[in-house]
Amino acid sequence: MRSCPVSCCGFGAVDVIEVSSPYQQTSPCRDCPASRRRVRAALRSRTIGPPVSPALGYSNERCGAKEPRRGFAYGLLQLESGINGLVALGHGVPVVLITGDLTTAEEIEPFCPGIRAAVVKTSVSRFAADGMHPAQAREVIRDAAHEAVQDLAHAAPPTIGIPATLTVRFRNADLAEMATWINGAVREDALTVCLTDADPIRLYRGFVAVVMLTRAIAE
Repeated sequence: MRSCPVSCCGFGAVDVIEVSSPYQQTSPCRDCPASRRRVRAALRSRTIGPPVSPALGYSNERCGAKEPRRGFAYGLLQLESGINGLVALGHGVPVVLITGDLTTAEEIEPFCPGIRAAVVKTSVSRFAADGMHPAQAREVIRDAAHEAVQDLAHAAPPTIGIPATLTVRFRNADLAEMATWINGAVREDALTVCLTDADPIRLYRGFVAVVMLTRAIAE
């Protein structure tokens, strides 16, 4: 969920870094004109996202997975929360707050024990969710942000085992083959590509490069 940074600034936060994997997904804030413009632009484009999806439910926040999956299966790091957590791990900083749906909040717990979660929507189906009114959601996020900032002394970077592997499954074999143009991307089968690295930031960048390349080709 992309929420207005004003929720965090009232509690001593110096910098606000916004991490959002779902493509063009946002929550409008009536006090933030830029946020409202993003919503209107997204509605006009009707873009769902790139034509790829990592195995075991990347972007579950948007797709509405009913059952949360663990982030590691035989050494594979697969979840949206874990993928974003690679960046925090690489910089040695903690992740203390997550906002969004219930599934995402449950998914991140194995990576960030004790993280505060502001649950403002629940999935109904793959493309639908029950969400709070924006005014109520902002209050929930504000309260969770306050608690998170107050407990910074006990925060720690994500607990992700390194080296980690990201697995991407494509819609067709051509895109999977083109993904191997990115250094480190290895073909696992006709539709699947894997990236493994001991450097979490390099792994994240490789993943983003694969997604952006194949999305541009598909479009």
